[in-house]
Amino acid sequence: MKRALVISGLVLVYAMTTVCFAKAKQADFRLTVKAEEAASVPHDVYKYSISKNRPAKDLLVNKQTVLSNPDIEKVTISKKGGPGSRPNAFVNIYFNPAGTAKLESITKSGIGRQLALVVDNKVIDAPMIVMTMKSGRYAVKTDVFDTDDKAVAFVKDLGFKPVFEKE
Repeated sequence: MKRALVISGLVLVYAMTTVCFAKAKQADFRLTVKAEEAASVPHDVYKYSISKNRPAKDLLVNKQTVLSNPDIEKVTISKKGGPGSRPNAFVNIYFNPAGTAKLESITKSGIGRQLALVVDNKVIDAPMIVMTMKSGRYAVKTDVFDTDDKAVAFVKDLGFKPVFEKE
C-alpha cells in the first residue's frame, strides 16, 4: 500500500511539474539590425507594427539573444497610465541583478536601435532605445494586451505567476 502511494505521489508530482513548467515560452530580447549591417550580421526578418491600426513592416532582428527568461526576476501586470493613456494592460518585466546589468549595458550601447521582445517566433514589442535603462524594468506597452485576460495568459506562458500591481 505504501509503495502504491509513493508511486501515485511521484506521478502526481510529475504531472504537476509537466503542467507548470513544460509550456513555459522563451522571451528573447534582441537588438535590431540596421539595413546597412544586414549583409554582415546574422538576423531574422519579422513583420512588426507598433499598433493594430498601422501596417506591419519588416523588422531586421539580430539572431543573438541579449536577455531571456533566466534574466527575469518577476513579471507583473498593471493598467497605470497618465491622462489620455490607453486602457490596455501593461506587462512589466523586472530583471534580476544580472539581467539589470545586461539591460543597462545593452541600452547604453544600443541607443537609436530597437530592443525587440520575441516570443514564439513573433515580435511582441520593439521600442526604440532612447536612453540607458538602469531600473531593470521593461514595460511592454502594446496592443497585444487589449484585455487583462491576454496579459494574464502571456505572463503564464512565460512561466510566471500573474500578479497585478496596485494602481
